[in-house]
Amino acid sequence: MKRRLLARNTAASVIYQIASVLCGFVLPRLILSAFGSQTNGLVSSITQFIQVINLFDLGITSVIVYNLYKPLALHDNQRLGEVVSSADSFFKKLGIVLIGYIIVLAVAYPMFIDSGFDYIFVLFLILILGINAFGQYYLGVVNRLILIADQNNYIPYITQTLTVICNTLLCYAVIKLGGSVHAVKLVTSVVYLIRPMVYSICVKKKYSVNRQMKTNKKTLDQKWNGIVQHISAVILDSTDTIVLTLFSTLTNVSIYNIYFLVITGIKGFITSLTGGVNSLLGNLWAEDKKESFIKTFQLFEWGMSMITVICFGCAGVMLVPFVSIYTKDINDANYIQPLFAMFICLAYLLYGLRVPYSSAILQIGHYKQTQISYVISVIINLGVSIFCVKKLGLMGVAVGTFVALLYHTLYLQHYVYKKVFNLKMKNVLKLYLVVTLSIISGFVIHLLYVPVSSNIIEFILACIVEVIIWMTVALIFNLIFYKKNILLIYTKLCVLL
Repeated sequence: MKRRLLARNTAASVIYQIASVLCGFVLPRLILSAFGSQTNGLVSSITQFIQVINLFDLGITSVIVYNLYKPLALHDNQRLGEVVSSADSFFKKLGIVLIGYIIVLAVAYPMFIDSGFDYIFVLFLILILGINAFGQYYLGVVNRLILIADQNNYIPYITQTLTVICNTLLCYAVIKLGGSVHAVKLVTSVVYLIRPMVYSICVKKKYSVNRQMKTNKKTLDQKWNGIVQHISAVILDSTDTIVLTLFSTLTNVSIYNIYFLVITGIKGFITSLTGGVNSLLGNLWAEDKKESFIKTFQLFEWGMSMITVICFGCAGVMLVPFVSIYTKDINDANYIQPLFAMFICLAYLLYGLRVPYSSAILQIGHYKQTQISYVISVIINLGVSIFCVKKLGLMGVAVGTFVALLYHTLYLQHYVYKKVFNLKMKNVLKLYLVVTLSIISGFVIHLLYVPVSSNIIEFILACIVEVIIWMTVALIFNLIFYKKNILLIYTKLCVLL
């Protein structure tokens, strides 16, 4: 049953990420063509400022999911009601804070940021984007978390897939009809309000939840630690755009976010592979199956390293050709930044390697013990980025992200291996050896064969060749160092097929 749920959740997640990436490429290109780089940079900048206080995906939500695992596994409706009631109460208060922040941002942003646009234009754009964020991250969040904790992730993913496709089609129509950027983003806000309605209907049909249960401060243990950790994680992800907004130009923000479309797509793909595994790990921990948890975690760690090398290896050599085709006929900024492309891919390769360790910590509930590392990584990212951005521009924020992610990845690895499971660090060194050899070999082969990609057809063919190259390289080194894991995956695939 657990294998079937894992396969279903992973498949739904991958399909959502594919739809999200494809639609994510379409809309920014339409906005660039219709409204220009300055408007695209403004939208990206405002979006990042709003996302700074979206405390709902990795902070309190992770704490809630952690507290939901056991009552759902044991069918303890009383405890389930207590957790859900406490979560509902918390999000009502948090919603007020979110609304207040959006109003303050709408008033203050156009006063302090020289965007080149009219004050009212920027103010209303912020309010519309704020409604979008409120609808996505606040309304229906507890119902979504119940589905995730019970390994029914496929329901939110299917809902998100359908709304993303619907939103893209409607926004395309609005732009072609000559609508403003405000009209485009308002359409998105309305479409995404469908999601919480679907979650509510599914939870009411599937579960018996008493949302009026009495709660106490210990009902959601470590919630504030989870929030501190998540604020740090969100700021770490948003630092680059914020620093460029404050210390550079909106044009550089636009350039950065075009490159980041691909990075976001890869991050989303990697995340799509973790949703089902996270739920499985959480259930194993709730059922006190530590040995099974460790075996699953180590297989997850190895598999994620292999996938990360392939994804960011291909991105490192194909990102500039993609951007050159994507921004063809856009002449108001220089989008060809090869050194920045290589460095930002290297930085987020560390993000992919970090995923298994951060996932393990979230599933076992070690928020308080690790929150300082998130705070330090934010300080490092902000400090290095601000110091370097004046002299290095886009490269400055890439350097800051790289240094921060390097520190955080090494810290979380050491914490999980030595302080949680007391495993041998030589396993990590072996993993890093395989990653390094794969990256060097893949890049050398690419230099020997540099594919031509001056148009979309040539680009697609070149991408196929690069994927084959990087998959072959990764497979060879993993066959040498991790033959048992390769055979295990092969056996499981044969059973499924």
